[in-house]
Amino acid sequence: MNHKEEVKLNRLEMKLETERQIVHMLLEGAGEWHDGKSKGNLVLKVFEGELLLCSVHKSSGYYDSYYMKLPGWKCIIPITDKDLKEVLDEGVKKVVEEKAKKKQEEYKKRQKESNVSYMDVFKRVSKYLAANGYIVSKPKDEVSEVTMKISSNILHWASVKDFLTAKLDGKHHANFGKEWNAPSIFMSVFCWSHKYYKLAYPSLRKLVDKLKVLGKMSEDTIVPVAMMDELDKLGIGAQGSESGRKQ
Repeated sequence: MNHKEEVKLNRLEMKLETERQIVHMLLEGAGEWHDGKSKGNLVLKVFEGELLLCSVHKSSGYYDSYYMKLPGWKCIIPITDKDLKEVLDEGVKKVVEEKAKKKQEEYKKRQKESNVSYMDVFKRVSKYLAANGYIVSKPKDEVSEVTMKISSNILHWASVKDFLTAKLDGKHHANFGKEWNAPSIFMSVFCWSHKYYKLAYPSLRKLVDKLKVLGKMSEDTIVPVAMMDELDKLGIGAQGSESGRKQ
C-alpha cells in the first residue's frame, strides 16, 4: 500500500466513524437541530455530554447535500450515505415547520391587533407596479378578481388575497390566461427570476429586470401586517402611514 492509498483509507475511516457517531448520538437524543439557514448553513450539532463531537452543514446548491466538520479540523467531510441524508432531510424539515408555525402564530397575534387589510397591501404593491410600468386591475374588495397585463399576455388571480399569497401548487401556475390562476405576484417573480435565461417571453425577462425585488418576499409572510413590514424592509412602495398600521 502506498502513501496515497493509506491517506485515502484513513479519511474514509474517519468519515465512517464520524457518521457512526452522528447516528449513535441521534438515537440517544443528543443532537441539536437547526434549519440550515443560519450562518454556515448549520443543520446539526452532535454532543457527547458537553463535548461537541461534530457539526453537520447544508451545502449550497440546487440539490440538498450535507457535510461534516470536526472541532479543530479545517477540512470538511461530505456525507454520502443515502439513509443518513434522509434522516437529515427529515430533521431539517421538522425544524423549518416548527419555526414557520411559531412565526405564523406570532403574525396572527399581531394581525388581530392591527387594522391592516389585504386591500391595503394590494394598493401599495399595485402602486409600486404602476411606477415600474405595470398596471393591475382595480378590484372592489378582497374577493374580487385581479388581472395584470404583461405585453400581450394576461395574468389572472381569483382574488386580492390570491394575488398576494397564493402558492405555486396544483391550482396555481405561473402561466397566462384566465383558465390558470397564477401564484402570488411575489412567487411568480421568484419563479421567473430562477429560470430567467429559460423564459420564452422577452417581456418576462424585462419584468424580472424591473421587479426582481418582489421575488424576495418571504413565502411564509402571508398576513397583511407582516407583509407591510416585509415591504418596508425590501423598500417596495410607500412607507409609514400608507401601511395603515396603528401607531
